[in-house]
Amino acid sequence: MSWLNLIPYFFAAFAILFLPGGALGVALGLRGIAVLSLSGPLSVSIIACTAVLSGLLQLEWGLPIVAVTTMLASVAALVVRLLATLRRRAAGETASLPPGPAGSGKRRLWSGSAAATFGVAVGGLLIAWRFIHMFHYPQNISQTFDGIFHLNAVEYIQQTGNASSLTIGRLTNPESTTAFYPAAWHASVSLLADTGISVPEAINVGNILIAGLLWTSGCVFLVSRILGTRTIALLVTGVLSAAFSAFPYLMVDFGVLYPNLLAIALMPACLALAVSIAGASEAPVPGRRMSFVVLGLILPGMLLAHPSTLISFLALTLPLAAWGFVALWKTLDGRKRVRYLLAFASLVYLGAVVLLWKNIRPDPAGSTWEPIESAAQAAGEAFLSAPIGRPVPVVVAFLTFAGIVYCARNLRRFWWLLGSFVISCMLFVIVAGFPWGDVRSAFTGVWYNDPYRLAALLPVMGLPMAAVGAWAVTDAVWIRIVARAGSTNLRFPLRRAGAVGAAVVLLLLLTSTTQGKSIDAAQASGAGNYILSEDSPLLSTDEATLLERVPDQVPEDAMVVGSPWTGAALVYALAGRQTLMPHTFYTLTDDGRTIVESLDDVSGDSSVCTAVRDLNAFYVLDFGPREVHGGEHIYPGLNEIETSPGFELVDSEGEAKLFRVTACG
Repeated sequence: MSWLNLIPYFFAAFAILFLPGGALGVALGLRGIAVLSLSGPLSVSIIACTAVLSGLLQLEWGLPIVAVTTMLASVAALVVRLLATLRRRAAGETASLPPGPAGSGKRRLWSGSAAATFGVAVGGLLIAWRFIHMFHYPQNISQTFDGIFHLNAVEYIQQTGNASSLTIGRLTNPESTTAFYPAAWHASVSLLADTGISVPEAINVGNILIAGLLWTSGCVFLVSRILGTRTIALLVTGVLSAAFSAFPYLMVDFGVLYPNLLAIALMPACLALAVSIAGASEAPVPGRRMSFVVLGLILPGMLLAHPSTLISFLALTLPLAAWGFVALWKTLDGRKRVRYLLAFASLVYLGAVVLLWKNIRPDPAGSTWEPIESAAQAAGEAFLSAPIGRPVPVVVAFLTFAGIVYCARNLRRFWWLLGSFVISCMLFVIVAGFPWGDVRSAFTGVWYNDPYRLAALLPVMGLPMAAVGAWAVTDAVWIRIVARAGSTNLRFPLRRAGAVGAAVVLLLLLTSTTQGKSIDAAQASGAGNYILSEDSPLLSTDEATLLERVPDQVPEDAMVVGSPWTGAALVYALAGRQTLMPHTFYTLTDDGRTIVESLDDVSGDSSVCTAVRDLNAFYVLDFGPREVHGGEHIYPGLNEIETSPGFELVDSEGEAKLFRVTACG
């Protein structure tokens, strides 16, 4: 299927990722930029939590149950909102908008919403264009190690009707009762696959929407909390959301880290709500109370997308928590008892952060990534938004520097933003440049001590800092232009037309200067991992062609044996047939162990035939010795299938072969 033929499915993906949260957001009373930017995160939370609940209640997973949950949640929100309104009226209170900056009101609300929408559209189109050129074709897969699991996990949901994060780990450990793996991404993509496209196509379309709309809308919302609903700031943010090589491009290149893509895409919206809760927001709507409610609804989705991102959120909001504490402390002058309670609550919060930091982390055995450069080099890369050796995005680096200067000159207002930016840079410097040891693991073990994961977090705070810099520079230049031209005496329509023209010129200039070598390098790197060729690292053209014919050769209830390291495990996701080892890390049953250790001796060992019959494993895929990581993982029972008696060649394409076990009847 071509990209043009997939256009209806892009609309379907939009509906899945935004309409459930949009309905809940409207029921909660959100409007304008808030409902535009929070619909996606709310939808992810609805989908992820519904998946868990449906698994616990043993209900079939799919679009109908998500629709029912959305309806129930929206009705509940409307009822609570109505009761709150009645209570206010009974108390003689009147609902009104909080006081805002000059010019606030309906016109400012809608102009801000229009600017935000346009900014999101520009950023989304830029990212979509880059992603399409990275993926090449809609059906292409990531030729990477983790791609095996993510493809098969989506197919697992399709076949089992269970998308719960509590049980999706059964894909690789079928005998476990509970096997947690954060599955918000997989649950969301599986809903798109339900609309009638293949798993690879659903993955690529879903990732384009996650990066192009979920991320960009969250960034615009975050900047609107920092700078208010200024048109230039919102438009510039849309362009900047596509200007960082580390995110979203790195997450569909390295790994691949699809769950991290979703989780980090949720971060800006969550940070924006934290800004409002702390009292640091320049925009009055939504207020603290509503922001607290919505954040509570979104965080479960981020946790089920990837738990490490929740820890990232806690780390980046520490300066905001301090800001809120100081601001509230000042308002409690003379109220010692309340101040003591506030201090106690702050200590409890810090204790909870430390507790989560120590316990929500992977097994140290899996956190073995080594530092990749010196601390000084890592610091330079973090500051210049050029991590992992990517080219320096000169314009983004300049705007970031301008933002830092502006924040430093307005420290009372922006010290929390500087603090959060420093924390994000510091974490990358530690993981990329500190020597291996307890200190490094204490700070970055949450992220597997992986420089790539923390590199992807840099734009979360780098983008708003660059947006502040862009607005500061633009505002200073515009003031000087107006002053020199004497335009202050012009009528308002002429001044407004000049501002609109300047905004258009700025957008075109910024777009052309930020989509340069840095993003080109990110696109080229990612594109290399999606090429289907004769020597692709995971799945070659011959192997892919053979898999297309497997449904015609292998019965639906049969199990296929093959080394997962060679790509044979993808018979599950791409051909819809069960496989003995759906991922490289797989817990074998006794029968499975017998097969992988002794299958090529099937004619001389009756116990092998017993295992084959028990598992209905009468088919073997031989994709040769080439493995995805260039390693060598030997399965003794699969080494001599071609020359051993008891096997029949069913089909082949080049060096890729499909055998049937004939020795067991």
